[in-house]
Amino acid sequence: MIGDVGFDPLGLSTSPARPWFTGLDGQNGALGDLIWYREAEVIHGRIAQLAVLGFIVPGFYTLPGNDWTGISAYSYTNPLEAFSNVPRLALLQIFVFMSFLETKRINIINEEGENYIPGDLRIGQGEGERWNPLGFNYSAEDYEKKQLQELKHGRLAMLGVLGLWGQAQASGVGLAEQLGWTQ
Repeated sequence: MIGDVGFDPLGLSTSPARPWFTGLDGQNGALGDLIWYREAEVIHGRIAQLAVLGFIVPGFYTLPGNDWTGISAYSYTNPLEAFSNVPRLALLQIFVFMSFLETKRINIINEEGENYIPGDLRIGQGEGERWNPLGFNYSAEDYEKKQLQELKHGRLAMLGVLGLWGQAQASGVGLAEQLGWTQ
């Protein structure tokens, strides 16, 4: 499996995941436990990469507010402060969209069963009907390298977002203010 280098001092890859998905026999998961963990790692890595952007971008650009949401609703540069000041309907909109994406992902996993490739959301290159607006068409070797790069970037982002969160919590200001950069 891509990214598996055999380093597992806590034995996590051998402990059962017990996913929500049942296989053909109705007892075991539709995905093997290690594949299930890889799926979680890839998805959490993607979310962490977006979260890192969410910590950095507000220091350079914020969305304008309006009369309904409040003029300063999106002007907070500290991500922790910004989250608590976003209008509740905006958070609901994000939650509904994420629920839609998660339902779609679960349906793809259930549909493909044992043939599912962790992180494959039918976007970009691959077999079958896919959404590929950028026309990705890597060789098999290059595609495997890109998958490993995504895995490594996701792992780094998961650590990075923890550091960014801790620093924002300790300082009370956004990244740009800490570095002396202003809008």
